[in-house]
Amino acid sequence: MSVLDQQKNPDDGMGDYTEDDEVRRLDEPSIYNKDGLLEKHEDIRWLDVVEWIHKLTIYVINQGNMYVNYDLARKLAFYNLGLQGTRKAFEKLEKLLGRLPFLRPCDYYAEIVKTDTQMEKVKTRLLVEKKNIEKAKERRKAREAKKISEPNYEDPHNHNAAAVLRDNPNVRRAMSGEYVG
Repeated sequence: MSVLDQQKNPDDGMGDYTEDDEVRRLDEPSIYNKDGLLEKHEDIRWLDVVEWIHKLTIYVINQGNMYVNYDLARKLAFYNLGLQGTRKAFEKLEKLLGRLPFLRPCDYYAEIVKTDTQMEKVKTRLLVEKKNIEKAKERRKAREAKKISEPNYEDPHNHNAAAVLRDNPNVRRAMSGEYVG
């Protein structure tokens, strides 16, 4: 063990924890102490006298069978339970608060995990991408406009007119200087 390992770092929030402690915890058999869990639950649970607005708990009963071995069915059941709970909470809040606003405004920017510098980079990248898309659209429009405005050199009328002039004997004589009119 090195000196660094022996020295405790009070700022890391880990205290005396080591990786050996984790190994020991995984090796120990798990204990399901139902009485102890219920006792702790009684200690930390909300009292029934506390108003709903202070605890905001919603209880939703699962109406169907939950198939724990099928991921898709389980995810769908969780989704449906969450949706039912959200609808129930929405109704309770509307009844309780009446006309008071409880939804966030449309232009609300919530705090997120990313820092301001990271978000600035994301914003810059999005703006650059948007400009590139607009430039590509402009180039495409210019290319299409150029195709439309260019004279069509393969127009059969132009070739026929030149051929008619060349094949006309009067035109040939005039070009050679023989035609005196």
